[in-house]
Amino acid sequence: MGNILSIDGICKSFSGIQVLKDVSLELEAGQIICLAGENGAGKSTLIKILSGAEKPDKGKITIFGTTYERMTPGQAMHLGIVTIYQDADLVSSLMVSDNIFLGNERLRGRAFVNSREQEERTRRLLQSLSMDMKPSMLVEELSPGQKQNLQIAKALHQEARILIMDEPTASLGEEETASLMNLVEQLRKKGLGIIYISHYLEEMFRLGDIAYVLKDGAMVKKLMLKETNQDELIKAMVGRDASNFYQKGSFSSGDRALTAEHYSGNRIVRDVSFSVSRGEVFGLGGLVGAGRTELVRMIYGADKRDSGTLTLDGKDITPTNPKSAVKKGVFLVSEDRKGEGLFLIRSARENLTISKNDNSFFSESEKGKRNCG
Repeated sequence: MGNILSIDGICKSFSGIQVLKDVSLELEAGQIICLAGENGAGKSTLIKILSGAEKPDKGKITIFGTTYERMTPGQAMHLGIVTIYQDADLVSSLMVSDNIFLGNERLRGRAFVNSREQEERTRRLLQSLSMDMKPSMLVEELSPGQKQNLQIAKALHQEARILIMDEPTASLGEEETASLMNLVEQLRKKGLGIIYISHYLEEMFRLGDIAYVLKDGAMVKKLMLKETNQDELIKAMVGRDASNFYQKGSFSSGDRALTAEHYSGNRIVRDVSFSVSRGEVFGLGGLVGAGRTELVRMIYGADKRDSGTLTLDGKDITPTNPKSAVKKGVFLVSEDRKGEGLFLIRSARENLTISKNDNSFFSESEKGKRNCG
């Protein structure tokens, strides 16, 4: 089987700092290649070049027999190159079917969207992929795993031939990850060429055929995943044996400090109690829909509870809302970092300090706008 994608000698620099150095790789139809490497190795820059978001300084890209010195986003889409990022690139206020057909709507006449046709075609598409969601659902109602699956369905609707997946399971639970893995296997059988990026080595060995290892912008190793192991892959990524840089320590926990008692609410959580000792990492396990997210949102005060108290060192600190939670030292890192965890149009400084209600960094005009809003 011939290559559907070849990149040869790709180089890229930003402000004089070279982030890709003479990188080459090949991809066949029905093949999954994995890009491995530490943060800053150049993986994201490489896929941005393939999707047309960045222009290489040097090198060639050959796709389906045609060679390009650079790609544009329009060319990439026309050739069937689709990138799926860990933060879903969807319109939350629109329905599932609207997102599938976004930019390519089915019309009644010249001006009206044929919603019925779009929903029916979306239903057939989702059914063919065994995806458990309704075309009429709003995207904001979907779980992170469903949003990732929807991006894949959208890519197939766009007749993707090369699929680039950048950390698709970073915010998914175990069951959602397993579902996504099964879906990727289906795509391989359909003949798509897939470039897969993940920090989870188990995923690479489950899905991948070949791992290309990037280090400091250079392609340092090509490994056939069925003929290697995790230790060899880690050594190629970091330059030393895994045993030399990671040792799991054993620590004794202290006295019981935090206690949650009789939490109920959110339509699913019923009479949950637990305690956490000092120096202890306490984990919540369960399948999708078991109530893990609902429980922590109630503990944080983001959702209303029917019952439940939170005590620290014997003192009741039960938050009634997120503001009171922050004041009492209770914080939540949401699974939806893009939608709930950050103000994407504000600066890093503002995001770091906004929870403390510190307005000192706003200009006078900004304060006026905020007060008027």
